[in-house]
Amino acid sequence: MVLSPPAVRIRAQLLASLFAGKMKVGNPQQLPPQLIQHWEKTVTMVEVTHQQVKRLLRVLDTKKATGSDDISPHLLMQCSQELAAPLTQVFTTCVQENVWPSVWKEARVVPVHKKKLQDKPKKLQNHIPVLSGG
Repeated sequence: MVLSPPAVRIRAQLLASLFAGKMKVGNPQQLPPQLIQHWEKTVTMVEVTHQQVKRLLRVLDTKKATGSDDISPHLLMQCSQELAAPLTQVFTTCVQENVWPSVWKEARVVPVHKKKLQDKPKKLQNHIPVLSGG
């Protein structure tokens, strides 16, 4: 079944409102609870090395979805040698300055049918939100 653009938009809006309704806080003005610190040590320095980045790129799961940049894990893995140095610099700068690209804080949410209810795919309540890619 191929849906027209208005039908796709309407379905997307219905799913978005369904998922948003499940993720609301009771009182948005209320401050979050104070967390009790159960440890005395904190991380004061994180070192990102070229070898670590290259190793992590080489063991990426190529069956996973792309991130918001649409770069496939397969491409990242195959180009690990070439990408390790610039990515190490980016990660090191992020850690040192404690600033992260806003795109790294985004995620795609994909509606997935609940396994036991796949015989009723038209009902919106039979979907759960799943993060996909980055």
